[in-house]
Amino acid sequence: MSNYATHTRFNLTVALPLCSALFYLYITDSLSHLLCFGAAFVWGTFFLNPDLDLVHQVKLFSLRGLLTAPLRWYPWLFKHRGLSHHFFLGTLSRVLCLGLISSLALYLVDHTGKLHRSFWILCYANKAYLACGLGGLFLADIAHLFQDILPRKRGRR
Repeated sequence: MSNYATHTRFNLTVALPLCSALFYLYITDSLSHLLCFGAAFVWGTFFLNPDLDLVHQVKLFSLRGLLTAPLRWYPWLFKHRGLSHHFFLGTLSRVLCLGLISSLALYLVDHTGKLHRSFWILCYANKAYLACGLGGLFLADIAHLFQDILPRKRGRR
């Protein structure tokens, strides 16, 4: 099991270039789709990773703390190394939680629902970018989980 810094370093220096190259070669050659994929991968690595269930250990008034603030309640629902560390359901649970929070916030800001409907229409109209973003989040989680299953070297902390 690795720590946050090790996961981040591995994801950004090894997994991101490899996944981006494979994504570009086999999925799409669109630069904008590749940028969307890469941005989601980086965001997933830093802020929406499987260790989000440990977010209560992060200082709230830090960059990481502020960007994970909407999901500070996530550890109450998911125990560490539980569902959040499932290779598919973990990513899906975090995306759905964030989607529910976003929907609720949009609804509260605009109680008529026009803004809320416009948001979902925009998401539907940009399905390719949504798929690229979800792919980036999913592969960032896979890289994180891959490191968790590797045996840890003795003498390192």
